[in-house]
Amino acid sequence: MQNTVLPAAMRVIRLHELPTFLGVRKSQISEAIRAGLLHPFTVIPGGRSKVVTEAEVISLQQRAIAEAAAAAEAANAEAAKPVPIEVKPATPAPVGRKRKPATAERALTA
Repeated sequence: MQNTVLPAAMRVIRLHELPTFLGVRKSQISEAIRAGLLHPFTVIPGGRSKVVTEAEVISLQQRAIAEAAAAAEAANAEAAKPVPIEVKPATPAPVGRKRKPATAERALTA
């Protein structure tokens, strides 16, 4: 008798469960499918339920984490650059106009 290793079954996640699983809206999942990041398929030929593999979801999460880390690194590098301070010459204070005192006649007609 030969010892054969059977392939392990891949875990799948239904498309309608992805919003709670990933924490995104359905429209964002549809955008990921259109962009080619997720490839849904039916488990049973002729079935209606669409699923994606868990490995595909994990790779999508890792890609998002890497992009966020790269954006944070770029923001930190931008913040670390010294910003030159511009010194503007002092401007004289604006001269304020004096108001006329309010009178009872003006207050009633206004």
